[in-house]
Amino acid sequence: MAGNGGSSLFFLFFLIDASISLAFLLDFEGASDLDRSLYHSPAFLARDYQEFLDRFKVYVYPMIQNASAPDLRDGKAARPGSIDRVFVDSLLASGFVTDDPEAADLFLLPASISAIWKKRPDPKGIAHSLKSYIQQLRDLYPYWQRSLGADHFFVSCHDITSDWSRNVLELKKNAIQIACFPLARHGAQEFLAHKDITMPPAGGSIDPPQRRRWNLAVYDSSSQGYAASDVPASWKSDESFVAGAVKMDLQLLVTTRFCLSLGSSDRHLVIPAVRSGCIPVIFSAGKLSDLPFQDILDWNSFAIVLSRDQLHQTKAILESIDEEKLSRLQENGARAAKHMEWHSPPQPEDAFYMVLYQLWRRRHVSRYVD
Repeated sequence: MAGNGGSSLFFLFFLIDASISLAFLLDFEGASDLDRSLYHSPAFLARDYQEFLDRFKVYVYPMIQNASAPDLRDGKAARPGSIDRVFVDSLLASGFVTDDPEAADLFLLPASISAIWKKRPDPKGIAHSLKSYIQQLRDLYPYWQRSLGADHFFVSCHDITSDWSRNVLELKKNAIQIACFPLARHGAQEFLAHKDITMPPAGGSIDPPQRRRWNLAVYDSSSQGYAASDVPASWKSDESFVAGAVKMDLQLLVTTRFCLSLGSSDRHLVIPAVRSGCIPVIFSAGKLSDLPFQDILDWNSFAIVLSRDQLHQTKAILESIDEEKLSRLQENGARAAKHMEWHSPPQPEDAFYMVLYQLWRRRHVSRYVD
């Protein structure tokens, strides 16, 4: 019976893959100018995505007895519903996994970093466990050594301290990190944009009510990563700006036009904003490189990025946006939200498939050599 269930689930993923292929081809062949503006190089994306569906394979190492790190497949390691568990469970049930390591494009390092953190909430503790775990893989299999980890990937919602051991150095410099968005430690988690990717938090879109968004902008007053003095005094006295504990009150998102993310400490607001139809306004002191699916989606087509120096001009900037551009941002945002959703089982073009597609695009990343 168990074998039949596995075959049925594999067949379900085969059917879903076929529907994804058709959906993307129809999407790009019949897309309007509005739709096309959501993606970087949509024509290339359609062709490359089809190749990804046809060819991409991942090898998952067998569970190691007495491993130095908990395994993501262990039900006790990662709590059900956590984003790392959702991703790995979806991967294991998909047709992307191969039993033949020689046929694999990439290798999953199945250590549960969340479980390590739970036992010892310290970046040094994570590094120590992973150093020993990678050594176990090196001793048992030839695959890490032949690429120095460059064709491996791992999931991490926590920072990992560099202890300068060879194993951890190769992990951080070579292996592809799937980081949870927003990055840990208020954005201080090490992230190398040429190889690493972020995945959106668990959840799906919020259906906004069919009524007018009467608030101009909302910001999360509960965030602790920026000083109260960073919030312009004009916001505090202006009824157009709503301050609230947005994590606890999603209704603020569906009744507001613009959702303000003042800094790395409140990036948690960005994805719920997209999912709820609120246009993200992201303030940044430098170039953004860690937004989910940033090398596929043109974030400028559904979000507004401002410098920190423009905080005091925020109201004037937002009110200067005409209805045509506002409608374009909202429509592209609704389209982008479909790529930010997680489903069980995964659905065409959702977050699971977009994460895997980004892995596919990084399968030839060059490695670090000391």
